[in-house]
Amino acid sequence: MDMDDPTKENVMAYAVAVILLVVALLAIDVYARFTIRRKERRNKFFDDVQKLDSVGDLDELRKLLEKEKGRWGKDARIRRRELQFRIRLLELDQARQVGPEALNATLNEILHDLKSSRVDVDEIIRYAVAASALDYQTGSAFLFEVAKILRRSLERKNRALAIELLQQARWLKLERNEFEFEGILNDRTKLDWNDYRGVVTLVFGWNSGDRDSLFMLPLVRALYRKRHSEGFEVLGYNSQDSPRKLKKLEKEFKTPWKNVSRRLTRRARKDSGERYQDYKELWGRDCFAILVDVDGKVCSLSCDRNIGDHVEALLNRR
Repeated sequence: MDMDDPTKENVMAYAVAVILLVVALLAIDVYARFTIRRKERRNKFFDDVQKLDSVGDLDELRKLLEKEKGRWGKDARIRRRELQFRIRLLELDQARQVGPEALNATLNEILHDLKSSRVDVDEIIRYAVAASALDYQTGSAFLFEVAKILRRSLERKNRALAIELLQQARWLKLERNEFEFEGILNDRTKLDWNDYRGVVTLVFGWNSGDRDSLFMLPLVRALYRKRHSEGFEVLGYNSQDSPRKLKKLEKEFKTPWKNVSRRLTRRARKDSGERYQDYKELWGRDCFAILVDVDGKVCSLSCDRNIGDHVEALLNRR
């Protein structure tokens, strides 16, 4: 038989191609099955962790973590991270029930284990919120300490995250404290915060380019009209729009309250040297709602559709 026959070579090449195709399809099928099984195992793991977390079973979560410590691979690292996070949250919850000293001790353990090269901002915020359930100042102090760690990082993204956490820390620090507000109103007069003493006041941050602001504007306006006669006031803070545009917006949205202009305030600070606070830089927020009681203390930082309930509760407590 002539092995140089072109027909024979074509048949062999075709056979090899078919074999390679079959092998490739089998490999794809095996990989797909492996991926599905891995996804199922991962989902089952997180479901089990969620159930243990919901009932506060710390012992079982710790046992799972011990099992994962001896395993390798990306999935094992993800599972360990999730378990450590859930365990920390439950430990914070238990410590909070014991008292401030136990809570601070648990927060210090978290800070001790924290590495500036690997920080999950969502986890940190959850820890701070858990601590704030007992004391907002404790949650704020924790965020300040995390920010200090991040500022030492060599990575730019972590240093930027430090700024974000500092803003969140300042925000939490407002709760239950004396509140002061300053700036230049859009009619170019200086705000006198004393005009709002003795009444329940909502300091409402907004601008026309922010979707949350546009959602909240009609709610705040309706709330003002309903509660103003009962001793309720609103003071707006516009962080973005020009004074001319803000005047048009005041007419368009029919805002019955006065608005502090960030642009006019920054301009006045630059021209006169007065040290007006830049609240946008301080908190990093466009839309916010700070509810202040008749004694000038912050009672709520809620900025959602339930804001009317907070105002009603505060008016009823007077």
